[in-house]
Amino acid sequence: MRKYLKEEKKILALSLLFSLIASVVAIRIQFFKGEMLDFAISKEFKSTINIGLILLFLIGVEIASQYFFNYFRGKYSVNIAKKLRYDFFNSIFNKSTVQLEKEKKGDFVAKYTNQIDLVHGQYYGTIPLLIEIILKILLVTISLFILDYRIAILTIFLLTMPLYLPKLVEKKLQKAQMENINAYEDKLGKVIEWIDGMDIIKSFSVSRVIRNKFNDLNVQAGNKNFIMKKKTYYLKVITTLLSYMSHFVIMFVAAIFVVRGIFTPGEFFISISMIDQLSYPLITLSVFIQEIISAKPVKDQLEKAMAYQPSHQGYTKIDQPIHQVKYDDVSFAYDSKEIISKFSLAINRNEKCLIMGPSGSGKTTLINLMLGHYQPIHGRVIINEHTARDLINIQENVAIMKQDPFLFNESLRDNITMYADISDDKIMEVLEKLGMDKFCNKDALDGIIQENGSNLSGGERKRIALARTLLRDSPIIVLDEPHANVDQETLSKIEAVIDAIENKILIVISHHFDPSKEHSFDHIINLETR
Repeated sequence: MRKYLKEEKKILALSLLFSLIASVVAIRIQFFKGEMLDFAISKEFKSTINIGLILLFLIGVEIASQYFFNYFRGKYSVNIAKKLRYDFFNSIFNKSTVQLEKEKKGDFVAKYTNQIDLVHGQYYGTIPLLIEIILKILLVTISLFILDYRIAILTIFLLTMPLYLPKLVEKKLQKAQMENINAYEDKLGKVIEWIDGMDIIKSFSVSRVIRNKFNDLNVQAGNKNFIMKKKTYYLKVITTLLSYMSHFVIMFVAAIFVVRGIFTPGEFFISISMIDQLSYPLITLSVFIQEIISAKPVKDQLEKAMAYQPSHQGYTKIDQPIHQVKYDDVSFAYDSKEIISKFSLAINRNEKCLIMGPSGSGKTTLINLMLGHYQPIHGRVIINEHTARDLINIQENVAIMKQDPFLFNESLRDNITMYADISDDKIMEVLEKLGMDKFCNKDALDGIIQENGSNLSGGERKRIALARTLLRDSPIIVLDEPHANVDQETLSKIEAVIDAIENKILIVISHHFDPSKEHSFDHIINLETR
C-alpha cells in the first residue's frame, strides 16, 4: 500500500512544509518570550515593545502555517480514503460470482466501512501528524542543546520513556483489535442476514428470539470494543504519569540553574516552554505508535483482500463469432463428491439445449464450467476450439438470466440496457413481445425501480430480466428457470420469445419442463437419469 503515499507525495510534502514552518516559528516564539521576559525584568521598555511586535507577527505566521498544514493534511486524508474505498470495491470485480457467493455480505460491508475507516484513521491518517511530531521533536531537541546540553540530555532521557510502552504490549494491542474487528463483522453479517429474512422472521413470530440473538451479539461486540479501549486507556494513564513526573524533574533542575546563576529567568521560561513543546508531541507520538501497532493486522488483512487475484486468469481472447460450446468427457467434484461424470455434449450456433434435473444434479455447475469458474477434474469445456478456462473474455459473450433476477434501484431503462446505448424503440419492441405494453412509453422507462424490484410483480421482474438478457445480444444465452413462479399468461409470452430466438447458442436450465414444448430443443439433457 505504499502506492497511496507515492501518489499523494506532493500534497503530503506541502503539508509537511507548512508543518516545518509552523514548528520553527513556534520554537522561535518561545525564545522571544524568554528574551521579552529578560528585557521586562531589566526594564528595557523599547526592546520589550519591539519583541512584542515581533511575537505578534510570528504568532500570525504560525497560525497561517497551521491552517495550510491542516488544509493539505485534510486533502491528503480525503484522497487516501477515496482511493482505499475505490481499490477495495474494484478488487471485488476480481472475484468470480462463485467466489462472491461463498463470502458473506457482512464481511464486505465491514471491510468497506469499519476496516477502511480504521486503517485510514489509525494508519494512513496518522502519517502527516506523525511526521509533524517527529519534526517538532527534532527541532525542539536541537533548540534545547543550543540552550543548555545538560537540560537537553535530561529532557530527552526522561520524556522518551513513554515511547517504549506500546512496543512492550504490541501483541496484546493487536489481539484486542482483531477480536474487536471480528466481533463487529459477525454482528454486521447477522444483521444483514436478518434484514434479508425479515419476512420469514415475522411470519414465524420469532422476532423476540432474533432480538435476543442480536442483543447477545451486540453485548459481545461492545465488550470486545471496550476491552480494546481499556488497554489504550491504561497506556495513556501510564504515559501521562511518566510525562508529568519527567516534567517536574526537568523543571526542578532548571529552577536550580536559576538559583545558581546558570539560567536567567528568561532562559528558565524558555526551558519550561520548550519542555511543553516537547512533552505533548512525545505523548502524542506514543499514542500514534499504539494506533499504528493495533491497526497493522487490520491493514494487512485489508491489503490481502484488496490484492486478491483469481487462482486462474484467462489469457486467450475470443475475437471471432462463437459457433460451438462443447463438453468433452467432463467430470467435476465438490469436496471429492463427484457431481458431473464423463459428460459430453456439443451445442452449435442456432441450437437450443434444455438441461433438466433436481437441485444438486449439476445444472448450474455445467454453466460455471463453461464460464471458467471451475476447473474440470477430467476432460475439457471447449468454446471455438479454445478451453473455456483459458478465455479472458468468456463472460462478455454469455448473457445469463438468473432464476431470481436482481434489479437495481435505477430507472427501468437502465435496468434493461445496463447502461448500454440501446434505443427506446428497440427496448419497447422487446417489452411488447413479452406482453409488457404498459412499460412501452418514455415515462415508464424513466420510472424508478424500487430496491430489487419491490414495486413489480414476480412475473414482471422475470420478463424485465429476460428483456435485459435478450437485448445484450450475446452469442450464448443462458436462461435459468425462466418458467418458474410465473402465471400462465406470462409463461406463454416467455415461451414464445424463447421459441423465436435464432442464431444463438441457447441453454435453458429447468427443474421441470412441459413435455409438449420439448420439441423446440435440439438437445435435451436430463441429469437426473444420467
